[in-house]
Amino acid sequence: MNPLLLLLMVLAIIASLFYAPGWLLAPLKWFEVFFHEFSHGLAALLSGGDILRVDLQFGGSGTCHYRGGFRPLVAFAGYAGASLWGLAIYSAAAALNKRTAHLLIALLLASLALVALLWARDLETWLILLLMAGILLLLLRHGEQSLLKLAVEFIGLFILISSIQSPLFLRYVQGRGDAADLRALTGIPELVWIGLWLLIGLTALLMVLRNGLRARKARLV
Repeated sequence: MNPLLLLLMVLAIIASLFYAPGWLLAPLKWFEVFFHEFSHGLAALLSGGDILRVDLQFGGSGTCHYRGGFRPLVAFAGYAGASLWGLAIYSAAAALNKRTAHLLIALLLASLALVALLWARDLETWLILLLMAGILLLLLRHGEQSLLKLAVEFIGLFILISSIQSPLFLRYVQGRGDAADLRALTGIPELVWIGLWLLIGLTALLMVLRNGLRARKARLV
C-alpha cells in the first residue's frame, strides 16, 4: 500500500474511534470484539480449558465464557490477541492477489462459522455473526481485487488500532475488565497490564507502517 494512503487510513481510524458516532462504527467494532473474544477462547483451549459460549452485543462488547485453562493467559489474550489478529489480517491482505483474496475471506468466514456453530447461544450473537459474514460475502461477490484488498486491509487496521485504544478505557473502570481480572489473579497492578497491551499493539502498528515504507522503497528501486 502507498505509505501516504496507509498513514491517512491510520489517522482516519484513530479519529473515527474518538469522534464518530457509535452506531456508525458498530460493524467494524464487531470484528475487533469478535477477535478479542476469540483470542480468549483460543487461549483457554490451548491451556487445557473449554469454551462454554461466546456472547456478542450490538453495542460493541462481548464475553467469552470458559472453564478451566490457565486463567492469567486467558485474561491476557483478549487485547493482545486482537492486536495480533489485526496485524495478521492486514499483512495477509497487503500481499493479496485474486486467489489469495478469496482464500483470506474464506478463512475469516470459517472462523465466524466455527463460533456460530459451536459456541454462540443467543439470537443477538447469531445475528451479529450473520451480519459480519454478510459484509465479507458482499466484498467477495462485488468487490474488485483492488477494492477487496483495500477493504480487508482497512478491517485489519481497524482491529489493530481499536485494540490499542480499547485498553485505555480500563483506566476509568477500575475493578472491571481483563486488567482487573489479571490484578486479582496475579497481584500485578492493572496499569502494568494496560501498558503491556499498548506495547504489543503499538509494536504491531509500527510493523505495519515500517513494512509499508519498505514496500514503497522496493518499488522505487
